[in-house]
Amino acid sequence: MKFLYLLSLVIMVGLLTVSSWAAPHVMSYQEWKKQRVSQANLIHGRLVQQKRKTGGLSSDKEDRLKKARLNAALAEEMGPHDYFELYLIRNYPNNFEALKEAARQMKPEELAEILVVYAKEVVQKNQGAGPASSKWYSQSPDHVAGGNR
Repeated sequence: MKFLYLLSLVIMVGLLTVSSWAAPHVMSYQEWKKQRVSQANLIHGRLVQQKRKTGGLSSDKEDRLKKARLNAALAEEMGPHDYFELYLIRNYPNNFEALKEAARQMKPEELAEILVVYAKEVVQKNQGAGPASSKWYSQSPDHVAGGNR
């Protein structure tokens, strides 16, 4: 009986140790974007309500309203490359497991957009590397080809 107790204890400790090595919870691109848009719209909405309620805003709050409107529009335009730079790299630096989890959750088109942006940056660093490097610009999607960053 004591043996079974010790065996179950060893197994539980082993499972806890293995689960602590698992990848951290990483928000998917879609979750992250939805959260960013929601937060920006919430701030904008609160300022608009305050303006309606009071009949106006101070110049400081009017500036905040303009910035909130801009932030809401920018949040809508954020792409997978923004997710990579603003969320993954900042929150999970040097965490290979987190990157694998993020890549697993992404649609192929989203992952391709990150790779296109990365490829363009490599080409720009190596200007004059040859004709093969210019192909990235002509083959990338329109919204990425223009450098929408």
